[in-house]
Amino acid sequence: MIVEREWPLVGRDDELARFRGLLADPHARGLLVAGAGGLGKTRIAAEYATIATDAGYRVVVASGHRSRSDLPFGAVAHLLPDVGRDTIAADRGALLRQLAAALGSPSDGVRPVIVLDDAHLLDDSSATLVYQMAVANSVLVVLTIRA
Repeated sequence: MIVEREWPLVGRDDELARFRGLLADPHARGLLVAGAGGLGKTRIAAEYATIATDAGYRVVVASGHRSRSDLPFGAVAHLLPDVGRDTIAADRGALLRQLAAALGSPSDGVRPVIVLDDAHLLDDSSATLVYQMAVANSVLVVLTIRA
């Protein structure tokens, strides 16, 4: 017996085509998937990540969670380099620039894609970091939020 790991995504051809267009657009900053709980936001974001990976993009994935909402950079900590206590304490602006450079550095000239599930639960520091990278157009951001 063969068991599928994920159900096939059906009826989302327009959304998938729109995302492929965003990947090809160097001026696109991101995509927001919003809706009530249980509508498949996480699943469509995972499909976007697969499409981007298959197209040769470096994709990083993180998610907001209540348990990490009070921890600075808690949502993206697993993606960030160790910068040391002195850097953290010295200059928050320099810290943001250093982390943005590490996370948003292009591979083979192609900007990375960041998929953030449950972005409405991001801690302030993670949200600021992702916002700054999106504004600088150093990454393409895919966010899901519960609306």
